Amino acid sequence: MKTCPFCHNSVSENSPICPHCNKPLIVNLSETPEKIQDFETYHLEPKIDETYATDLIQDDSIEREIQEINRELKKRERFGEPIGDLLLQKANYYYQLRDLDNSIKDLQTALQYFRNLEDEEKMAICHNEIGLMKEELGIFEESIFHFEMAIDLFQELEDYERSIKVYNNIANAYFIINDIEKSYEFYTKALRLAEEKATAYDVVKTSSNFIDVLFLLQDYERILKILNRNFSFFKEHQDIYGLIISLTKFGKFYYHKGSDYYSNSYENLNKALSYLEQIEDQITPIQKAKLGWESYFFLGKLNLFWRHYSEAESFLLKSLESIRIFEYGGEHLNEGKVLETLGKFYGKIDDYKAAIEYYNLSIEIYDHFGIELKKAKLKRKIAQVYLEHLNDPYEAIEYFEGALKLYKSLGYLKDSAELYSKLGDIYNNRSIENLAISNFEKARHLYKELQDDYHCNLLREKIKSIKNATGF
Repeated sequence: MKTCPFCHNSVSENSPICPHCNKPLIVNLSETPEKIQDFETYHLEPKIDETYATDLIQDDSIEREIQEINRELKKRERFGEPIGDLLLQKANYYYQLRDLDNSIKDLQTALQYFRNLEDEEKMAICHNEIGLMKEELGIFEESIFHFEMAIDLFQELEDYERSIKVYNNIANAYFIINDIEKSYEFYTKALRLAEEKATAYDVVKTSSNFIDVLFLLQDYERILKILNRNFSFFKEHQDIYGLIISLTKFGKFYYHKGSDYYSNSYENLNKALSYLEQIEDQITPIQKAKLGWESYFFLGKLNLFWRHYSEAESFLLKSLESIRIFEYGGEHLNEGKVLETLGKFYGKIDDYKAAIEYYNLSIEIYDHFGIELKKAKLKRKIAQVYLEHLNDPYEAIEYFEGALKLYKSLGYLKDSAELYSKLGDIYNNRSIENLAISNFEKARHLYKELQDDYHCNLLREKIKSIKNATGF
């Protein structure tokens, strides 16, 4: 017998999974677990006979199970017997079939049932599961509402372990919609509560999730400290999921450190994929996609930098394919990042029409998440492609004006001034002097606000030159 490092119960020596807490107990990669624990988002087990499964299952037997539950529900309702746990089980089956609408419907029915019973624990579980499914559907306002309700209930119950998990869920939801301040706030709450009330494993899992926010804040010293600690922990506890996540984040870390560290990034990303390949027969396609997409993405970016174009395209398309395996009901923010990088790739190999196509697809994703600055930058890039490579000033004008509208709404004066000036140059080159002067004047006004005398004087001379040449 051996002891599970997570729940400390006795486990059979050859058991790959603890039967008590369902955590992986890996001795080596030839003895991988049948179920890998995802800790980026948390479904909650309602402590009934059936755990809340999170793997995609396509099996006629699931439909038969649902039919059997429907018959049992009718029977119990007729005799006034409890039905709440059956509703949760039915919602679980619909989730496995990826029928989120019916799963949410049954969870809402279960929520009302448990509310009538004043069963706060089960109410909180329902809120959390609804929140996760609303997030998958891209309905973030409702998702966050349900997470907040779950947190309030778990806090009343002093259920610290599950409070931490829901804090992680709501932090992840805010991260997806690019509300970094809120995401930071809730990851900090999760981490503080884990340090005060929970296990070392909860601290490590939460800090691993928190790293993605720290990347955006460029807090590399803190990231490296967390990664080193987490990697040692996962290695000591033989947690294959944690090792793959940590190696991927090491690869991402070294990529962000700059080209001097790209070889370190490449090494860690390939190690992560090597682990993943050795366990792919023991995990679902969704788990594999979630574990692999980011390694593929950064390997694509590295090969693009090194001008290994065939490898870059292959990795970027693998990353895109992986994201599309686990996304549901709409776009995923990371899909926008991959599409944008594919646009850059096709521009590098002079396939400008493909570059524009992928940039536009990326804009659609960013529009879904309300990331206006990204949209503005990409419209500006597309305009440059039309102007410099496709010799189409009219399309360029359309995209420059689209970018300008976004920059103005965001209050980006310098970018707005640059685009007015660029539009002035295009109109001037096409001998449309009145529009050239109009745009130069607008650019000059903004540069004056920015106290940029150099560009003010340059534009004054351009306007003067046009007027002298045309008699305006």
